[in-house]
Parts: sequence; C-alpha cells; structure tokens
Amino acid sequence: MSMPEHSSIREAQICILLLKSKTRWADHLIRKLSLEFSVFPIYALPQIREYGFGALLKNLNQEIVGRGASCVFFSVDFFPSIDVRFIQGVNPSVKKVFVTFDDCVLHPFNSISVARCDLVLTADPISVLKYQEKGVPAEYFPLESSAEIYKPAVVKKKQGVLFFGVRTKGNRPKYFEYFKERGIAIKVAGVDSNFLNLDDLVQEINNAKIVLNFSQTDRLDANVSDVFHAYDKLFQFKGRIIEAGLCRTACISEYSPAIPLLFGKGEVPTFRNPEECAQMIEELLSDDDQLEEVASKLYDTVTQRFEDSVIMTNVMRVLRRLSTEAKDTRIVIIPSQYSKISLRGRLRQVSTKPSEVIKELRDWYLGNGGATHPSRLSMLGGTLIWFVYFLTKERIQKWTSASE
Repeated sequence: MSMPEHSSIREAQICILLLKSKTRWADHLIRKLSLEFSVFPIYALPQIREYGFGALLKNLNQEIVGRGASCVFFSVDFFPSIDVRFIQGVNPSVKKVFVTFDDCVLHPFNSISVARCDLVLTADPISVLKYQEKGVPAEYFPLESSAEIYKPAVVKKKQGVLFFGVRTKGNRPKYFEYFKERGIAIKVAGVDSNFLNLDDLVQEINNAKIVLNFSQTDRLDANVSDVFHAYDKLFQFKGRIIEAGLCRTACISEYSPAIPLLFGKGEVPTFRNPEECAQMIEELLSDDDQLEEVASKLYDTVTQRFEDSVIMTNVMRVLRRLSTEAKDTRIVIIPSQYSKISLRGRLRQVSTKPSEVIKELRDWYLGNGGATHPSRLSMLGGTLIWFVYFLTKERIQKWTSASE
C-alpha cells in the first residue's frame, strides 16, 4: 500500500498528510504545505475499507520511517474514526499536527483528539484561544488563502453584490427573502452544492464590488457533526472574507466574534440583521471612495498577514521550537460520548468486514481501561444494538435504490 507522491515536490522537509479522501479542500491544503514540505498524502478511507484501521496505522508508521518524515499532519474533520487512540499509535519520533477547518462546530470532539498532538492548526481564530487555554499549542491557519490563486484582476467591476456558497444554511433564506422584498440584486454563484471551479470563482469575485458573507452555521445536530451541542447554531468565521480580500474586493459580513480578532476597524464592515445588511450594501454601492477604502484595507491586511506564504512561515517557526514531549504529559479524561462516537465511526467504515468489526470491538473493550467493567458492558451492548440497526438501515436503502 504505497502512497502517491505529490507532483510539486521539492527538496525540503518531508511530511505525511493524512486525509479522509480526495476533495477540492485537500488540494488547497496540499498546495499550502508544499511551500515548505515535500508532501506525501495518504487517503485514509479507501485503505480502511479495504484493509481496516490496523493496516492503515501500520502503513502510516512504515511510511514515516521509509520516507524519513519529520511531521504528520492529520486533516480529518467529520471523520471521528481517526481519534486520540489512533493518533497515539503513530510513531512518536515525528511531530504530530492536527489541522481543522470546521473546529467551531467540531471543537468538543477535536479537543480530545488533539491531546496527543504537538500542534493544532485551525481556521477558527476563537478555537486558537480555546486550545491554548487547554495548554495545547495552536495557530490560526486559513484554508483558501493562496495569492497564486486569489489575486486582483485589472477589470471593471460590473457586478454589485456577489454571494457564493449555499443559500439555504442557517438564517440565509431570511436574508435573501428580505433582499427580494427590498429590490436589492444579489448574484449567487456556485448555487448551493454546485461549487465553481477556482478560476471561475476568482473571476466572479473580481467582477463584484462587494462579496457578501454569512456567519451563522446550519442547525447543529448529530447528522452534522456527531457532536453534542447545547445550542443549535454558532457564528463561525468563514473563509470568504480572505478570498474576497486577496482579490481586492470589499467584503461585508454577518457579525462573528472572530472578525475583530483578525481585522481592524473598517476592514470588514459587519451587520447583525437583514435591515443593517441592506443599508450597508446601499451605502457602499453609492459611495465609490468608501468602497475603495474598504477593499484596500482588507487587501492590505490579508496579503500581509494571512496569505499562504506568511502563514506557512509562521507554522515552520512554531514547529521548530516545539518539543514533542509536552503532549505525552497531558492528562485527558475521555468521556463515554467521545468513545461512542469514535467507535461507531470505525464500525461504519468496516461494516462489510466481520473480522474487522470484531477486532474493533475487542480492541475498544480491552483498551478502555478507564471505564468500569459494567459501564463498558453497557456501552458494548448499546453499540451492538446500534450496529444491527445501522446494518438493517443500510440494506433497506440498497433494496429501495435497486427497486427504483
């Protein structure tokens, strides 16, 4: 099970990047890490489904030694199978870096997974503080921030307001309904799940005078993150702000408490309701000087502080000074909810391989020494009932699809 080599490898430190699967977001991350590393990606899901988690871990550790890797980056958002137990089993000779772009939503789970990591890189500025509060080194790390991709174009901005993304998340429908009533035209690009390719997206941003950003998450429930939340929504920092800024296009945003942590006054005007948003759009579109000032301030900040080369220079500086021993002294109490989520995630991935199912259940039971014998038996029983339900549901869905 050898790994594919990334085409843009240069002589540098070697890192292994563990990803769930191939996605457009993975390309952004590989491009960013390649500024400082020779990057060797491993896509976990295909290997797990073919060989199981034990084989993936063995392969990863063999590649660390064989490649002479100095770091392993784990980018496994919404993939709870790669948990603290898995990370602890990775060769201790390397620095372990946890990369998360949706930590605002996943923090309750991630905060335990990172316990055996040396560093956390997160696109959520508030999460940086949360990890540091726990004694875990963390740095801000945006995803879409390449100046080679996102850059200004010498074009006349013909479009007033642009939104790209999913219109139906959170409170967005309320905003779009209000814009329609007020007669404010909003161009929506990459409608819902039909994402634009990067060249087309950059062109759309450059053609717009204003990029519109929303912060409220979709409803948080088990179908979204497998994590318990006391509140049904959060106000998350979104990468649209940096994408717009790198293209020297003004961005107005629904308020998020992370925005003032990164930007100064007037760089990202914020609103809290549809009325404030509409008024802000009308004022900026009627004042070219103010619009240019907002765009220029945002551009200066993102190019000087958040562009890929700047971010990676900081990552390397932090990695050089980190000790790999600190993570081993952290005392972490693993809640039963965390164990349940990670175990069920593993069983989903190996559900077609009975021997791997038995192995996962056995390893979990024997390795969960912190729990009492009765509580382990109780959770094991609940997991078996859930697994029968999961398999039954899967079969019904296949039968339904086959009969249509």
